[in-house]
Parts: sequence; structure tokens; C-alpha cells
Amino acid sequence: MEPGGVLYRVDSEVAFLPAVRAQGIEMTDSTIHIERTSITGDEREYIVCHDESKTEERFLIREKKRAIAQNDVWHTEIYEINPDGAVSTNAFFGGGSYYRTDDQGAHLTIGPPIDMEYLIAVRSTGADFFGSWLAIALGFDGPVGVALARSLIDLLPISASLSIGPDYHLNMFFSHLNIALIPNNVALPGLQSVVVRLGSSYKVLIL
Repeated sequence: MEPGGVLYRVDSEVAFLPAVRAQGIEMTDSTIHIERTSITGDEREYIVCHDESKTEERFLIREKKRAIAQNDVWHTEIYEINPDGAVSTNAFFGGGSYYRTDDQGAHLTIGPPIDMEYLIAVRSTGADFFGSWLAIALGFDGPVGVALARSLIDLLPISASLSIGPDYHLNMFFSHLNIALIPNNVALPGLQSVVVRLGSSYKVLIL
């Protein structure tokens, strides 16, 4: 945790955010690898590995295209892969989470109520799987997704009380410009920022 904070004005909204840095990425997150293993029309699968040789499989991510509110979205479920290689029967994340992209940017929804509650409960320990989901949705490498996840997770308890929808979901929006800036900002030294819309309010994340 970095000391102090930052005061920003974005689209007539003022937000004070603590300066939270995505620390520790060089220790573990640089070994996060995401590989798409299958794609069949409206379904896709990814394997997330946690070692350089890509033999230590951690998660299986399954996506299915669905129509929600007249939009085609990718509904996501994440399963744990056991040390023996067996995939868990039930998804531990993704019961109601999905994303889509359009000409403005990427629209992500953390679904109600299990996904939001789970992320708030696990906090930083959930950065690997949450970051893998963000990386797939936004087109990043694994380490960049994890760095973004660490900053977002620190805001979730606040956002859950201020920005959630009536059914306890949280909508996030990243413009194409900010999506393009995030990998560069993660690589730069010092504190870097990126704008994200959480619910109806714009916030500034410190990477």
C-alpha cells in the first residue's frame, strides 16, 4: 500500500482514491500464462498455468455466448484444476459474470450475488483468477490482467456499496483508449493511472 492518495475530476465527478500499487507482480504474476485450448462456435475454453513450462495448470475458464438485454455477451465460468489434473465439478466464479465489446470499449459485469461476494471475501488472493478473466475480456497477457485485478479488488468493497445495480451486480466499462494504455502503464515505473467506469461513476485506478 502506497501512502497518500490522488484527487481526480472525471466527467464532473470527483473521486479521491488511495494510492494503491499492484505490488508483487514480479514474484508470481510473471508466470501466469493463458492459452485458449478450444473454440467451437459459441463456446471457448482457456487453461491458466502458473509456471514457465506451462505444466502447472491452475484454472479452466469456460465461456459461452449468450444474449442478455439484446446484446451478445460472453458468459464466463472458472473452475479450479486439482494437482492431479482433474477439473472441479462446480465453478467457483462466473455464476453471473459476463462481458462484451463494442465500438466504444469493453463492458464487463460481475454478477450477483455470489461472484461479487466471493471477490470481496478473497480480496488479493483472488487476483490470479480475476486477473485471468480480465485479461481474456480485455485482450491482455496474464500478468497485465493480474496487475489490473489487484487495483480493482481494492476498490470492490467501496464499489459494492456505491455502484452496484439493484440485483447486486457491478458493471465496469473500459474505453478502447484506456485498454490500449493499460499494458504500457503497468510496465512503466512509479504510479500510473487508468480510468474505469464502475456503475455510473468514473474512477481512477492506480497501477
